[in-house]
Amino acid sequence: MLIAIEPNVPLKYYDVTKKVWQEYGQNIPIKEKCYSVVSSGNFVFIGSGQKVYRYSIDNNSWDALPPMLTGAYYVQYNYNLFVLGEYLYAFGETVAKRYSFVEKTWQECAQVGNSEWAWAVLDECIYAVGYSQTRMFDESKNKWIKKSANLRNRVSCYAFGYKGKLVIVGGKVQRQEQVKDDFSIKFNRTVHEKTSTVEAYCKESNRWSE
Repeated sequence: MLIAIEPNVPLKYYDVTKKVWQEYGQNIPIKEKCYSVVSSGNFVFIGSGQKVYRYSIDNNSWDALPPMLTGAYYVQYNYNLFVLGEYLYAFGETVAKRYSFVEKTWQECAQVGNSEWAWAVLDECIYAVGYSQTRMFDESKNKWIKKSANLRNRVSCYAFGYKGKLVIVGGKVQRQEQVKDDFSIKFNRTVHEKTSTVEAYCKESNRWSE
């Protein structure tokens, strides 16, 4: 199901049969910016700053999980939400945490990347891709495992799992070009160019292809 979120309005989902957006349930009880949304079973989770709100489809009701500890810096950047097993994970530039549905508490996770990285789930594993780096999160060891580098020095792309592969699309590619300053001294400058190329990662071969 494709879900759209906006503060203080009902959830919206895309009806693939009628090809229109439909409203569903009560208004989202959030006044701040909505950072991320993920659905799992009969629940929808929405991240907004230090708080994550949970919507029960069965009961048509909202509640809030405990805050992600204190600290204003947690509300400064977007983050991504993922549900794997008994945990809700939140990863972003300043957020690396997981919420235990059993213990009902937030726990610290290993940090990786920044706001220009992309995160996605492939076969029940969380991957992070940024620049020419690919990392997979090892839940048992709470650490990020280095994988094969993607083909381009890419940032601000979109990532998702599809038919057993991790896919990244769009974003910007960084390259170095040599220029001269006012004194004709040569130096390297980083150039960002938009790209529409698509790369796919196969975990069996640990290789990327275009």
